Amino acid sequence: LSQMLGRVSEADSAKVNIYTSIFGMIQMACILMAPLIGIVLDWNTKPKKPKGAEEELLDDTCARKGSTASACSINTTLNKQRQQQKIKLQKIGNVMKAFTLTNVLMIFFGITVLIPNLELQILTFLLHTLIRGFIHSTVGAMYAVMYHHSHFGTLTGLQSLISAVFACLQYPIFTIINGPLNEDPFWMNVGLLVLTFFNFGLPAYLFLYIKRLKAEPEITKPKTSVVSVDLPKNLSQKTLMTTIKEDELDNDDVFLA
Repeated sequence: LSQMLGRVSEADSAKVNIYTSIFGMIQMACILMAPLIGIVLDWNTKPKKPKGAEEELLDDTCARKGSTASACSINTTLNKQRQQQKIKLQKIGNVMKAFTLTNVLMIFFGITVLIPNLELQILTFLLHTLIRGFIHSTVGAMYAVMYHHSHFGTLTGLQSLISAVFACLQYPIFTIINGPLNEDPFWMNVGLLVLTFFNFGLPAYLFLYIKRLKAEPEITKPKTSVVSVDLPKNLSQKTLMTTIKEDELDNDDVFLA
């Protein structure tokens, strides 16, 4: 940072100190900027609960059609599963939008770094702070939506490992800038800006993934089996539940006796 500011300010140490302090203060504002990406990630993901009048209408509809309690329960479960599927698609779509927004900010960051204007670097500092908060929040949200919660620790550790490997590239980059590039990082920054465009591959994949999920047939049968069982006097409820477990029902199945 000091080297970049010194090059832009023509080695004015006073300006370098001032802008370095500004950079530090803006970095502290990261905690205030992080909730902004949360708005994108949580957009329209709360399940819509039917109002009291709508619930009464559903009950009346079942009564008029002469539906049994089991049939109404199946229909209710089916509607819940459809709603959960819509919410999951919405969450994946929000992650896609969050990654796209973060990548756009990274493009602007790469452009402002190339412009040798000292005042403009304040915008660069702001973009850097936004990107830091956005990228970690978005990656964590993607893990929560796309993977089972038991894999969260493994994915986080793998992410840290890959980040550390790429962080090791800073030293050879610094050596190249001070050597062949004669302390001018312009072309190195151009190369990094070009590589930034490859980040749009992930939002593109998520877009295709959502499109594929929407193309799948809609849920027409709930994953819940509602069964009425008359227990013999010599068969306890505990014995019945043990028998059900031995049948190895699917994880998504719910057995109501």
